[in-house]
Amino acid sequence: MFLPFTTVFASLITSLGDPARCAIPQSQTDRATALIRQLDDDDKVVRDRASAGLAALKRQALPAIRHALGKQPSVEVKRRIRELLPRIRLDDFAARSPVFVWDLYGRYTHTFAVWDEYRAVTGDTPEARKLLRRILAAPDLRERLLSAATGADRPTDTARFRWWMGHFETFLRQQRMRKFDINDGVTTAVSGLLTESLLPESEQGTVIPHVLRLVFSGELGTPMLKADGPFGKTPTAVLEHWITTRTNEIGIRDAEHVCHLLDFGKERELSLTAKRVALKDSSSTSKLSGMSRLVGSGDKKYLPVIRALLTDTSTVEALGKAPEREVRDCALAMCLVATGQPPAEYGFVVASDLPGLKAVANNYWFEDDKGGTAKQKREAAFAKWDKWVAKNMPDEKKK
Repeated sequence: MFLPFTTVFASLITSLGDPARCAIPQSQTDRATALIRQLDDDDKVVRDRASAGLAALKRQALPAIRHALGKQPSVEVKRRIRELLPRIRLDDFAARSPVFVWDLYGRYTHTFAVWDEYRAVTGDTPEARKLLRRILAAPDLRERLLSAATGADRPTDTARFRWWMGHFETFLRQQRMRKFDINDGVTTAVSGLLTESLLPESEQGTVIPHVLRLVFSGELGTPMLKADGPFGKTPTAVLEHWITTRTNEIGIRDAEHVCHLLDFGKERELSLTAKRVALKDSSSTSKLSGMSRLVGSGDKKYLPVIRALLTDTSTVEALGKAPEREVRDCALAMCLVATGQPPAEYGFVVASDLPGLKAVANNYWFEDDKGGTAKQKREAAFAKWDKWVAKNMPDEKKK
């Protein structure tokens, strides 16, 4: 008796998606475990030979490595494992990702680089699997994700910027020619965001926000962020994760820009601005532009963020009429504006009385004149501010 062709075909497809195909024999795990023990040997030759042996085992050493890392190994063992891990994870991904792509019905549980990080953000849903299968089926997208997840052959900032710029130009051209495929656009954008989310903090800041505007706005793109598309809530989850994981100045600026372009609301933008201003290593220029924006919003809840800069003595370069000054000077001026006090009464020079410049930090500074030096005026201004706080904000003064 012959089975129907469709039954045989479905059975074949199901077997191709079974991660059991990638199972690692116990004998290889035992071998890897023995080599890991040798990584702590007193003889450097033995340690080097063990490292070479683990490198030759590739992905078959992964279970033993995971077990060893969970047992708090010595510094030497940990160092050698970290050197080997990117290539080993790379080999594991190469074996397991095609199996995941073949799991068309989502019947199996998978674990490998990229998928583990991805499902932690999106959840293990049919829509999330569908989108990741599309990404992994595209060689360019798959390789970028892999390099970010494993740390092997990671592209430079310049290469990543060019990747985003290339897609921006492509999407713009396709939209003008009415040949833009929204599903391809979402696949590319989500892949790019996920890749950036997997990179360390020092490498944040190569996303071109206008790419996301091209994809996630308009008649076709907007529904994709409202779970009305074929990928459900997945694009929104990845985008939100990317926004919340921006932790350096450039990365947060990108997130602010994206929130603005996609109309996420003024409150969302301002919360990111406050996060950027609060960074210890944020540039003086960034702090000034950020505090100006926060004060310009008219919302006093951001006053504590600006007050935290009243001890920041880092310098701000001269700009136009404004001489070189300190961040704390600008912070004090913005605190005065936020609390309805004229900065001029505190000894500040006010460059312009135009209403539109009232909440601009660069509009105020101290300078030497017959009334005293800039240093003397600063000391007097801060003393006056402390008195005002003690009288009008007693609870804040105690803090």
